[in-house]
Amino acid sequence: MDSKRLPSVFTEMLRSFTTLSRTLNLSKAVEELSSTRQTVRRHINDLEEEFGEKLLVLENRQYRLTPQGEQALAGAEQLLDQSRSWLARAEHFPKDCASTTLDIDTERWLYNQEHPVNSIWGGGHDLLQRGVVAWSKARAQLEDPVLARFRPFSMVYRPYKDDWLCVEVGSKSSYAEWFDDSISKSQIGRQLVNDSKQPGVYDYLVRAYRYAIDRGGLYYDHVGASMPQSLDGPPVPVTYQRLVAGCFFPNGEPAVLIVVARTNNVSIPLLDPSRLNVLKPSQETQH
Repeated sequence: MDSKRLPSVFTEMLRSFTTLSRTLNLSKAVEELSSTRQTVRRHINDLEEEFGEKLLVLENRQYRLTPQGEQALAGAEQLLDQSRSWLARAEHFPKDCASTTLDIDTERWLYNQEHPVNSIWGGGHDLLQRGVVAWSKARAQLEDPVLARFRPFSMVYRPYKDDWLCVEVGSKSSYAEWFDDSISKSQIGRQLVNDSKQPGVYDYLVRAYRYAIDRGGLYYDHVGASMPQSLDGPPVPVTYQRLVAGCFFPNGEPAVLIVVARTNNVSIPLLDPSRLNVLKPSQETQH
């Protein structure tokens, strides 16, 4: 669809399409949208005309997504999420706080919202608060006794060529507690690019790492994602807070220390409230 002639009702067209795709029932969609049958049909027809192919077909009085419709649905939902996020962030977050939406398929997804670092003291998990204190007292030195005592609750990565290398997985870290031994114990020595096969995940991860290294400081965000707990296991919904701290090895080389606390206390405007219905209560990490 040419942006120069984008219809003024484009958002309503997307809402009609995503709602009918979810309900697969015109009457239910009309009721949910507070619209009319003619309007919803017109929105779908207009979108199909722009796509040049059918997105939904009616069979036995019930709608069904075509393969083209299934592909279009992910993009439509992302556009609506971004619109809601733009409005929410304009009200609640500084304009330079980054956010991410990754809808890889119906089972694999990731949403994140960066938060100002000083908000850790308001709604941040206790584990992250203690991580900030330890990092500060250690003056960002990984081998300082204060930070060394905290490292069992964290992971450590270092820049390696054009990538990142995992050099430590704390035995009490949320990473070690979430994943089984087949994943957590084999993570040490792996390059990050080899562990990020899902589109967009690598860029999401290194954005925070580069921020902490380049600025020599802290990066704090809230995350909702679906992740497997074993190599062949299905994705499981989880929510958590994450702290990434720029640090130094004794020889002065840079590193990042990552602390994750699984908790339901997250604020992620990009995460559509309707999607919260599929989130299982995540374990509150206690250390």
